[in-house]
Amino acid sequence: INRNNSHTNGNERTFYVGNNFRTLVKYNLSAVPMGTIKSAKLELQSFSSGEKLYPMKAYRVTQEWLEMEANWDEAKIDREWAQHGGSYDQSSGVPADIVRNEYDMYYYATFDVTAMVNGWVNGAAQNDGLIICPYIEDPMSYSDSIFFHPKLTITYEADITEPAINIISPAKDSSNTGTVNMEATATDTSGIKKVEFYVGGAL
Repeated sequence: INRNNSHTNGNERTFYVGNNFRTLVKYNLSAVPMGTIKSAKLELQSFSSGEKLYPMKAYRVTQEWLEMEANWDEAKIDREWAQHGGSYDQSSGVPADIVRNEYDMYYYATFDVTAMVNGWVNGAAQNDGLIICPYIEDPMSYSDSIFFHPKLTITYEADITEPAINIISPAKDSSNTGTVNMEATATDTSGIKKVEFYVGGAL
């Protein structure tokens, strides 16, 4: 998103971060099972060999937005950001670890976003993606970081332990006729969304 115009840039092949630019990124994590997120790394590569990447931070976005509609002022058409330039949790910022590969001379930036991804996967926070901003927005500096599509790498440990289930009603080994009210509790380290009852394979 660009401070100086209201254009949407969802179809851009390159990304910018600087005094007038921020980059929004969101990944669909529905295929990642609930469990322990051991690590999550967001990685960027500079647009061209020798082109430097400057200090940046990645923050957790706190408002829903649409890729082809978001700009500096609006998260989507007719829906303004709560704060111009993107709404995000300022306490969530993680800095980029920037290195230059001496072989290909490209610059690479890595953000440790483990805590954010863990919250999204395990339901502690809504996944509205990330926003990448300059580490310090200095109006006297006009150096922009330009890079290719970011890559998110997640290492996780799936929860394979079955939930603990306690059937409260009807009582164990009881004989029942007619309409029977059923009640049960279930607990699991990854949380329980709902409890369903099946009889003979039918819900």
